[in-house]
Amino acid sequence: MTANLRELAETLLGLTVEGPFGLPIDLTAPDASKFSATGQLVYDRLEVNPDTGEVTVVVNPVAVLRRSSLTIVPDDGENWFFKMAIDPSTTATKGNFVMDGSRSIKGGRSLGIIRIPLQFVEQTPAP
Repeated sequence: MTANLRELAETLLGLTVEGPFGLPIDLTAPDASKFSATGQLVYDRLEVNPDTGEVTVVVNPVAVLRRSSLTIVPDDGENWFFKMAIDPSTTATKGNFVMDGSRSIKGGRSLGIIRIPLQFVEQTPAP
């Protein structure tokens, strides 16, 4: 069976984003509806101080999700809550996160994924 490029890309996203290395994420939309997704989680990044050249690790979690798997797609400025592993280990406990309003969501419709910047919250958010 021959697939067009978009179908092939969608199939590959299923394997790379939601495949064996995907982690479960529980989402709560602004209207309090709840659903689950599987995605890639990036917990930190390297940042170089331009004045000193020193490299530091900055904790800025980002959830990478497949757009076609989401019932509702988050948008900038919305208040979404996420419950997911607090670190990438297999024994990690789940923590509460909210969308980071100071950073915008990335990913276009043609790309097929959405990158959502998150902030860890100490207490359980209200639904």
